[in-house]
Amino acid sequence: MLAVAVAVTAALTAGCSSDDGGSSSSGLEDALGKTADLPGNRVSFEYGDLKAVRDANGGVLQGPYGPLTDAGLGDLASVYQMVPEAYGIDLAKADRAWSAGEPPDNGGVLEGSFDAAAVEGKLKGLNAKQDKTPSGASVWRTAPDHEMGLQKAPLPAAVTQFNVAEVGSGRIVHGPSAAVVDGLAHADGRTLADVDAFKESAACLGDVLAASLHAPSDDAGGRGGAHPVFTAAGVRGGKGKPATEVLCVPLQGIAAGQDPVAAVKDFFAKQSTRSGAPWRQLLSDVKVEKTGNAIRVTATPAAGRKAGVFRNAQVQGDLADLPIASGGS
Repeated sequence: MLAVAVAVTAALTAGCSSDDGGSSSSGLEDALGKTADLPGNRVSFEYGDLKAVRDANGGVLQGPYGPLTDAGLGDLASVYQMVPEAYGIDLAKADRAWSAGEPPDNGGVLEGSFDAAAVEGKLKGLNAKQDKTPSGASVWRTAPDHEMGLQKAPLPAAVTQFNVAEVGSGRIVHGPSAAVVDGLAHADGRTLADVDAFKESAACLGDVLAASLHAPSDDAGGRGGAHPVFTAAGVRGGKGKPATEVLCVPLQGIAAGQDPVAAVKDFFAKQSTRSGAPWRQLLSDVKVEKTGNAIRVTATPAAGRKAGVFRNAQVQGDLADLPIASGGS
């Protein structure tokens, strides 16, 4: 499951859309700039301009950009339809979303137009008490940090995601602990926007509807299994326009005689995914270039396929064998 989490500030909602229907690169960069540079946050970061996705999709869930409708929602993606009843949050009113980290330290931010009183009413129904995070932010607490209260949790699949919640009419921040909430919305000091691999990836991706940034990992049990390459996958597009798949890999350095552009072109022309599907059956019009200190691949989904090919490939571990050395996080 892609953890795709929750949104950039409502103040950014105006004036940050491109003509292609995606948020400008500052949308992703601003989300990174609000996320603390913590080890867990470096592992996985996902972003969705959900309002732009809905617009590109023609106002329906199952349009050509359907796979992006849960971008940035993280653990809430698997319980999308149950969140309104459980917590009073209408995810269809979320304009943007980001999520970061991996269990047990993953959480998310939702920004849009919410009924804060209704959300707080649901939390009070779970015996939530008012509390403060280490940064001093006012939050509601339904359980101690990281406690898995399965018996009272309305969403067992996202059992700890509302242990701590900061609720406002324009933004909701949720997570398993007060520290996670602070790390997502109250960064004090260095943020992911200051980390070279994330900064270079955001610039490389450009105007995207959704993005998913994953650091190198040797953990076969993590999201996407073991993957030695830092990858940033995104989708550009708009209503009535074909999706553009974007994959960016920040470079660690290019050895003498190495031609990473040629190597990546060859990879997508001749190789297959781990399930055996040739890349040429999944993508068309593949272009590879070096931009700044990153390799960028752009393509369109093959006929009959919807947006999000590279994002899905991250989850399946299909990018683990990219023939280049990437920059770490």
